[in-house]
Amino acid sequence: GPAGKVVAVEPNPDMAAILRQALNRNHANTVVVAECALGDEAGEVELRVAPRNVGASRLAIRGVTSSEQEFGSLLSSLTTVSLAHDTFGKAEESHDVGNEQLLHSVEMRTLDDLVAEHGLPKLVKIDIEGAEYLCLKGAKKLLSGGFGPQPIISMEYSNLFPTFGGKREDAFNLLIEQGYAAYRMRAGKVHGGDFLEVSDPDKAPDHDDLFFIPATKMEDVAR
Repeated sequence: GPAGKVVAVEPNPDMAAILRQALNRNHANTVVVAECALGDEAGEVELRVAPRNVGASRLAIRGVTSSEQEFGSLLSSLTTVSLAHDTFGKAEESHDVGNEQLLHSVEMRTLDDLVAEHGLPKLVKIDIEGAEYLCLKGAKKLLSGGFGPQPIISMEYSNLFPTFGGKREDAFNLLIEQGYAAYRMRAGKVHGGDFLEVSDPDKAPDHDDLFFIPATKMEDVAR
């Protein structure tokens, strides 16, 4: 609503420019664009942009444990959803990221730093091609309640996590340790449905959105 605020994080400078133009045209004054990547520390990193599939753009930073070819294979194995008008919401084959990739040097900030600047969010949506755990590691104060009430975390949970080092369940366990409970939608992120609890990382879907909800907000979600 008009009293709300959205902080949209976009590290790709070309996409950030397009987003700002769209927001200006639509007088979306409650949306702020933060042109940066999010990770576990502040600094400068390279962003790999695949022109054939901009949505597959990802950080190219220290700690990557698999090659870009392996990443492309993993990405191609995931289910993607059509955004075309006549086939919206239907599963389709993934687009290969291709060999041609552009490199952009971009600023990386932590989520804690962003919250300190823009204020405490009620909801955080994270979908950053396998770097979700790095983002969470840069949000220790936020997730522990250091800024105030813990926000709901909506996160794409996938097999891409280990490509930045560590194990797939690390992100899940980090949030559980902070008092969160994990949920998925019965029919997946495309078709929705009621929430089902995911009590163990081994029971989490291979590639879907998970919602991590703090105990203090479960009643609000139930309503």
